[in-house]
Amino acid sequence: LIIADPHLDPYYGRAQGYRCNTSVSAPEGQFGCDSPPVLVHAALRHAKEVVPSPAFVLVLGDLVRHYEDRMDRGPLDVMHDVVHQISETFPHFKGPGGGIVGLLGNSDMKRDYFLDVRERPNRYLHAAANAWDTVLS
Repeated sequence: LIIADPHLDPYYGRAQGYRCNTSVSAPEGQFGCDSPPVLVHAALRHAKEVVPSPAFVLVLGDLVRHYEDRMDRGPLDVMHDVVHQISETFPHFKGPGGGIVGLLGNSDMKRDYFLDVRERPNRYLHAAANAWDTVLS
């Protein structure tokens, strides 16, 4: 099973939402906007119905909405929320070697498309690994 680009916007339908930032935004999501929590949850639930026991789950990144720098919450908090939902949807994969593999996308960075690879050890990558801890431990 491959999960790509959920772009969760925890502020969807509110003033801090990316593009869809009013109460008249379609509650299940709409074209041109990042995903409200209800859409991410429904997509994972449907994936479980279609593929109840996948051999593995590959998460291709971009878990966080666009313009994450305009949120009160950091991208790692939002990433943790999505990873937690994935691990709850496919609980048999919890633990080391459990079958969920994740990648970071550009929207998962503190600043879009930026990761200082010269920093050793890299604090952001370490924190991102902690956000994935719900499926790695």
